[in-house]
Amino acid sequence: MVRLRDRAAADAQHGDRSDVAARHERLRARGVEVLKPPTPQPWRRRSLWLRDPEGNVVNLYQDA
Repeated sequence: MVRLRDRAAADAQHGDRSDVAARHERLRARGVEVLKPPTPQPWRRRSLWLRDPEGNVVNLYQDA
């Protein structure tokens, strides 16, 4: 697991999240770079892709 340096990105850990849309708004407001907004996937998940302060790509998702 990558250790994140700043508090704004502390929420941005890979894994299942109950409300990707709310997390997207919260992280975007804190200046986190969003690569792909919440998007429905054919495998019944909504995915949010962003970049952490160290440049790693992070995928947050929720079951749809």
